Amino acid sequence: FGRRSECLLLKGNDIIWSVKGRKKDKYKVPKPPKGLNILEADNNELLSAILNGENISGLTKSFVNRIRDEGKELLEHFVERKFEPTVFDDILSPFSLGYGRKFSTMNDAVIQYFSSLEEKDLLEEKRKEILKEIGREIKRFESVIEDFSSVKDPDDYRLKGEALLTHIREIKKGMKEIKLNYLDIEFSIPLDVKLSPEGNAKNYFRLYKKAKKKLELAKKGKNKIQKDLEQLRKKRDRILQSEDVEKLLREFDKVKVKKTRENLH
Repeated sequence: FGRRSECLLLKGNDIIWSVKGRKKDKYKVPKPPKGLNILEADNNELLSAILNGENISGLTKSFVNRIRDEGKELLEHFVERKFEPTVFDDILSPFSLGYGRKFSTMNDAVIQYFSSLEEKDLLEEKRKEILKEIGREIKRFESVIEDFSSVKDPDDYRLKGEALLTHIREIKKGMKEIKLNYLDIEFSIPLDVKLSPEGNAKNYFRLYKKAKKKLELAKKGKNKIQKDLEQLRKKRDRILQSEDVEKLLREFDKVKVKKTRENLH
């Protein structure tokens, strides 16, 4: 029963009771469905109607299009109209299709058909959930790689430290910045007003050592993360193709993500 369904109690052609509470009026017999009668047409007529996409009484357009897409061999079985309830992929048919799982009763076929649909819905729901999680991890990996790529060149700190030592007498405590030429390179060097000229030079060498170590870690980490990212993308592709819920879950359990961004600090 659909949302427009109705239950009527008739006396002759008069409606004497209605579930929807209609007033008494004449019962109008529904117009006969348009299209070829599937029970009266011969095999060739039915086959031609399906191939041409014509209206067929008792069959929906989507069903006709679906069985036509499966090819001539399946259609030839169907138009024979041998009663043999069959479930094939997403097709539920009262007639033999030559393929699929056969049932002794239509009731059993219907139960199997909707159970299969429910299982597919579960698979798609789980697939979407897993892909969403993997998508987040891929973005995080890409962000980590970007962080690795943005690690500053340590030589900039070293050169500034050397420039300060070379021109140490030109620097006065309390200066916020100084412009120096070192190795034919013009440097604009920010200074810590709380530190002495020597202290500022030492600070740049300290930053150099820290940045150098960070760069070494970044190079190693970037290579590893890129490999992990590639593996994650391959797992995503396998999950997209998986037709088995349990296999889907096993594949997801293999996805291990580590907090590599910590190596940058």
